[in-house]
Formats: sequence, structure tokens, C-alpha cells
Amino acid sequence: MLAVTTFSLTAMVTLQRSAARMFTPRVHLVLMKDRTTQNALATFIGAWIYALLATVILDLPYFGERGRVALFVTTVLLLSLIVMSTLRWILHLQSAGSLIDTARRIEDEAAGPLAAGPGARRLSTQQEKAQLARAAAWLRE
Repeated sequence: MLAVTTFSLTAMVTLQRSAARMFTPRVHLVLMKDRTTQNALATFIGAWIYALLATVILDLPYFGERGRVALFVTTVLLLSLIVMSTLRWILHLQSAGSLIDTARRIEDEAAGPLAAGPGARRLSTQQEKAQLARAAAWLRE
């Protein structure tokens, strides 16, 4: 798990450096909020810590048969969580850092403040698209 975590961190840093060269510093802040990568890293580090603790616990003399069964069930649950997190993270890596994905994130970030702007009136779809385009252009500056 430590090797997977190291690889994940390397991929995240590479993505950040690539974005720093292609986009403005404002985009860097948006990419730092990437919950999928953060959750994957937390899962991998947590699994590594769990493996260390489980190894130590198994060597304790007062850890009986029921404790081993509980540890086995917990391990199976953790492995399923790791597999789901890994698959979600791999799917996320396919588009992370691309122009389309980054533009979508910027639009999502800009949509909230634009929708609740002065007067907070609801805009037509055409007006909303125009404001999002202006906000995206501003972020690219």
C-alpha cells in the first residue's frame, strides 16, 4: 500500500505541475480541492496503517480465536473499500488535468457565486452560459 500511495502522490504532483504550466494560478486552487484523489490517498495510507497494526495485534498472546475472526472480517471489508477506491481513482485519472475536466471544474466553481450575484435573480440559460464563459475567461487570465 505504501508503494501505491507513493505512486498516487507522484501522479497528483505531476498533475499539479502540468496544470501550473498550462493554466493560471487560480486553477491550481481548484485542482487542490480534488476530493477523489484525496479520498484515494487517505484510503491507501489508512490501509497501510491498518496492515501494520493487524500484524502487531496478531502477535499478541491474548488475541484469541474470536479476535482473529473479527480481524479477518474487518480485513475483508477494508479490501473491498480499497478495491472500490482504486477503481474510482483510476477512472478519475483518465480525465484529471485535461482541458475539458479543468474547464468543467472552473465552471462548477464559478457557477455558485454567479448564480447568487447582485439581486440573486435567476438568469436564462443563454445568459447563464455567457456569464460562465466570462468567468472562465477571467480565470484563464
